[in-house]
Amino acid sequence: MALNLHNHSIKLKVLLPTILILLAILVIYTFVFSRLFISVKSDAFSDHNILTKLTEQIYNIRIEGDSISAEQLTKLNQLAAKYLDKVIETDGKEEEEEEELSAAKTIKINSKNYIKAYSLWLSQHSHFQHYELPKKLTLLERKLLESIKIAKEIVEEEAEEDLESLLQYEIISSIFIYFLILIYVAYGIKLVIFPLEKLRKEINIFNGYSPTEDPLKVKGDEIKLLYDAFKSMRTDIVNNQKLLERALEKAEQANTVKTEFLANISHELRTPMLGILGFAELGITKIDTADKAKLLKYYNRIHTSGSRLLLLLNNLLDLAKLEANQVVFDIQENDLEAVFNEVIIELTPLIENKKLKLEITNKNSGLLAEFDNHRIHQVLYNLLSNAIKFSSNQGIIKILLVEAVINNNDIEVPAIKFMITDQGMGVPETELKSIFDKFSQSSRTNTGAGGTGLGLSISKDICRYHHGKLWAENLIKPEQGAQFVLIIPKTFISDKLNHIITPMS
Repeated sequence: MALNLHNHSIKLKVLLPTILILLAILVIYTFVFSRLFISVKSDAFSDHNILTKLTEQIYNIRIEGDSISAEQLTKLNQLAAKYLDKVIETDGKEEEEEEELSAAKTIKINSKNYIKAYSLWLSQHSHFQHYELPKKLTLLERKLLESIKIAKEIVEEEAEEDLESLLQYEIISSIFIYFLILIYVAYGIKLVIFPLEKLRKEINIFNGYSPTEDPLKVKGDEIKLLYDAFKSMRTDIVNNQKLLERALEKAEQANTVKTEFLANISHELRTPMLGILGFAELGITKIDTADKAKLLKYYNRIHTSGSRLLLLLNNLLDLAKLEANQVVFDIQENDLEAVFNEVIIELTPLIENKKLKLEITNKNSGLLAEFDNHRIHQVLYNLLSNAIKFSSNQGIIKILLVEAVINNNDIEVPAIKFMITDQGMGVPETELKSIFDKFSQSSRTNTGAGGTGLGLSISKDICRYHHGKLWAENLIKPEQGAQFVLIIPKTFISDKLNHIITPMS
């Protein structure tokens, strides 16, 4: 009949499984200690193995006779030295091990005398005659074997003593740990049961019963009596857990973004700085020998790296100012086409390097609007440089400049639309919005396109200040690539107006 603990006290429910668990721990502990027992035994007989090899080497030398090689004699000496070193390392500092140390030294001395005598005999012995070991050499061999035999007896005796002590320690420690854990668990159970019983009495008092009165008149599971009181907490715990999971997910995303940003920004800062330092050092070391053309080449590369570093620092500064609303915009009437032409001139080296073709379509003559020339130049630069970055060699980048309208509080406002399309790998659909987040970039930049994830975020903020719109979309298959669309009103909308801007086709 199976043991039913359902209606028994929690003490019995906890104590009985605890005893069974402790018994299992004791069995496991004994098994592990047995393995350790075997390991100690093996280690204890490592000396015996070395001595056995010494004996075997002596017999090998005897069999080889006058054909023995110097290497085999050397091996005998090495084994004797190895045994002595091992005894000194493990037992030499203990007073009770002086007997084994003395035996090891004796083996070393006898081995040395035996090898010396054997080598002398080989030098005086004719290899063409039937050999017979001289009596002196035979006596030295017997003396060496006798010293090895004595050492083996010492090792075996010490091994037996160590194993006996280890077994005693295993038994005593197992019993001690078992009872120590059992006492601790029993005390822990008492600590658990006491507040439960106290809480039950408090509930009875709250319900109008006396401290000594038990309304249920039964003995049983203390926790079961409190089940209803804690049941209502389950919903709150589940809800709080969901909130924590969401918070953890956001924290992990923020940490991932931070890690990626630090990795990218460190690379972007270090690369131009190494270029500046490297070419400056070349210029310093070769200033007296290099011609002007080579020095000019160094200076140009220093200037290029410095410009790249300055651009990155400016982006970081712009980001900080935009977040603090400290950017001062100079709003004037400008020609968007003229601004974009300046961007093309600046990026011409990159375009020519990848042999890209620009197809520019302007459906209007003159595209005047009120905007900050420098900031919109920065936005167009970021968009075109991104298109260049993600385009394959000899690809085509399409640019469209056209008049459009946007809605401002249900009022159509004249605007300019700028569209740039590349033939790159496109942007994952799930990242079309997140690529405009600060320090964020497409997962496909792992291919080597790089970047710090600042350009698009800054461009988005600049466009938002102009009450415009900037978004990304992928081309419809079978075409491949991404398209970025910028739309800004021709007339600057005052910040005092309540504006809701949506792009119009």
